[in-house]
Amino acid sequence: MSVSGGEVAKAPEAPWAVAGACAGAVLFGYHLGVVNTPLDAMSRTLGFAGDAKVAGAVVSSTLVGATAGSLLGGAAADRWGRRGAMVRNSFLLAAAAAGCAAAGTVPQLLAARLAAGVGIGIVSSITPLYISEVAPTARRGAYGALNQVAICVGILLSIATGLGVTPTSPGSRWRPMFAFALVPTLLHLALALKAPESPRWAGNADKQASAARLWGAAAAAELGPAAATSSDGGGSWAAMVSPRHRRATATAFLLFVQQQFAGINAVVYFSTKVFREAGLQSAVLGSVAVALTNILGTVCVATPLIDKFGRKAMLCSSYAGMAASMAVMAAAAATPALAGTPALAATSFLGTIAYIFAFSCGCGPVPGLLTPELFPSKLRAKGGSIGMLSHWGCNTVVGAAFLPLVAQLGLPAVYAGFAAVAAASAIFAKVAIEETSGAALE
Repeated sequence: MSVSGGEVAKAPEAPWAVAGACAGAVLFGYHLGVVNTPLDAMSRTLGFAGDAKVAGAVVSSTLVGATAGSLLGGAAADRWGRRGAMVRNSFLLAAAAAGCAAAGTVPQLLAARLAAGVGIGIVSSITPLYISEVAPTARRGAYGALNQVAICVGILLSIATGLGVTPTSPGSRWRPMFAFALVPTLLHLALALKAPESPRWAGNADKQASAARLWGAAAAAELGPAAATSSDGGGSWAAMVSPRHRRATATAFLLFVQQQFAGINAVVYFSTKVFREAGLQSAVLGSVAVALTNILGTVCVATPLIDKFGRKAMLCSSYAGMAASMAVMAAAAATPALAGTPALAATSFLGTIAYIFAFSCGCGPVPGLLTPELFPSKLRAKGGSIGMLSHWGCNTVVGAAFLPLVAQLGLPAVYAGFAAVAAASAIFAKVAIEETSGAALE
């Protein structure tokens, strides 16, 4: 189309802005998954073969860094803007990737993995925040779901780069896997440099120009009078627990407590054993099956339906499906007559796939999408930090406690507990969460 003066109006840039943010989410998934395949080869190169404590530290250091990064992300987004924080964080992620690839000692590797964790922790809080603020209202849910897709793409990339890497691979074969993280990092940086700053960021002096770049002729309607005239600066942490906002703060925190304690990461961690018992001997194929199921559910179900049916409906149905899948697997595992039979293996395999699919349709994408929608612009970054702090903290707890609980209580009891949490979460979503689909952010 054309505008006065013979100039050609540019297409709205919101899709490219979302793509740039999602490149950061790819790094989220990649850095979490990249260490699994080459860990044995790394242990031989760096001299910690057979040392379970060091191996555990190499894996968990990223989670520790991400927990800290989730809090830093909100502060960075308020100080430098959403785009500005993404640009600065890209340099940290690039340094972390190079540090992991070049590490010559265990302390160097741990430092680089910790830095990578801080970087993806910042990504985890800023990406859904930025997407929620630059996506047009009618497509905010669909664009927000792409964050989950990008994380799964990152996991798949980490699997792909590890193909052919075995415990007996040459000592340096694992280094290119970490160096490859520079590719999505540089893409993230390039797209972030070209993207507009969020017009909803309170410190953005060019709100109208940013809005016009993002939404074209719909800029005024999308931005709204409240955001267009908001004052500079971010809100205080005290405001997060004020009577006006304490419900939103509690909801943001509980969304991720429920997500993690419904067992998603425990199921992912345990899926290799489940698939092997079902006759699928390749751990790689099992991981690919989980990631592809997650992508399929998010792309084919969550993305087209989340704006149509709303956040509450998607969460309720997702948790109901997770509870049912987990209950069936718990009952099958607790039935002595099924022990060691093909029927149990098939039930475990199909139940895991059904559980992951149900997760991807709501419980996976909705918490990250819903959290920024609960807060006004001045508190939105802090709300995202609260949510992701809960995510990383609970992720760490579940990952550490799962196997000891299975050893003490048995897998049926643990799976029954996950089913109960999922069922309770469905009820919570129905009665306690406000619907935000189609509502203005401000």
